[in-house]
Parts: sequence; C-alpha cells; structure tokens
Amino acid sequence: MAGKLEQTADWKTLDIERIRAAVEEIEKSANLRFFITALLNACGVNSTPFDPDPITAARLAGRHSVAMDILSTLSEHSPLLHPRLIHESISEALQRPKEELNAPVY
Repeated sequence: MAGKLEQTADWKTLDIERIRAAVEEIEKSANLRFFITALLNACGVNSTPFDPDPITAARLAGRHSVAMDILSTLSEHSPLLHPRLIHESISEALQRPKEELNAPVY
C-alpha cells in the first residue's frame, strides 16, 4: 500500500495485515515467543483477578483484561500459538535448576 490511504477500510485492512505479520514474526522467533509469554504472565493471564481488597481487585482485573485482549488477538491470527507458548514455557521450566523454580517470574 504505497499510495495514500484514503478510506477507513484501507486503514483497517492495513492494520489487520500488520497484526497478522507481527503474529507471524512471533511464531518464527523463540525470543519473541518468550517475550510474549513473559508479558502475558506479567498481566496475569494464568491467574484470577479476584482479591478481597477492591482496589487490588480492580488493578488485577485491568491487567487481566489487557492480557486477555492480547491473547484474543494472537489467537485470532494463530489459534495454536497460545498452546505452543504454554508448552514451551512448561518445557523450559522443567529444564531450569530446582532453585529457580520458586524464584519470582518477571
């Protein structure tokens, strides 16, 4: 799309193409897959956002919502990417020394 984009539909098409290309790059790169896994974990994708404290619950719910939006976008373009991320994460965790298994994940 070298020319000027005139229509909103053109911009939406370009956005979809760019997201699809980004997901393809994530699929190809072990480092990007690790980064996305760390990002999703930091956002609490594998945990509950509930907490007795309402302010903490609101913060966790916001983070969780972001993670779910990212995961939804990834899954829309590559349905098997999230299971692959989980598999790679578990495989890597099993290879780490036992002392690191209880270390905080950032």
